[in-house]
Amino acid sequence: MKASELQHKTIQDLMEYIGELKEKLQERKMAAVAGNLKETSDIKNLKREIALAHTLINAKNKQ
Repeated sequence: MKASELQHKTIQDLMEYIGELKEKLQERKMAAVAGNLKETSDIKNLKREIALAHTLINAKNKQ
């Protein structure tokens, strides 16, 4: 999801989104360990999205 799309979400929605991303990340990591993951860049991209959502939450808390 793009940053501009995430900026319009509430803090609660962002927290739920982070939870979903963390679940996906865990699944990808397990697939990587099992050798079933073809796109290893998915892990990196999920980590970036999680960090972006955390950044937006911190920015909203400071306002």
